[in-house]
Amino acid sequence: IELRRSALAARNAVFQARGADAAAALAAQVARITRRAKQVTIAGYWPLGSEIDCRPALNDLYAEGCSIALPVAGARGDRLVFRQ
Repeated sequence: IELRRSALAARNAVFQARGADAAAALAAQVARITRRAKQVTIAGYWPLGSEIDCRPALNDLYAEGCSIALPVAGARGDRLVFRQ
């Protein structure tokens, strides 16, 4: 549990220092990788807390013609279902 707390504290610190830059860098990297991936479905997530914000990348992919799917959480223990 202590290791998990330590890792979360480290992620929070990085997010505070570079969260917006990380989101922009992720969007740029995703754009380079998927430049040829038209008409495909990309799974993403809605960031919570200090998770990297993938929404700029998802927005760019959507603008390029990709479908975007996000997870919908059900009951605890159920599989995630992704919906457009």
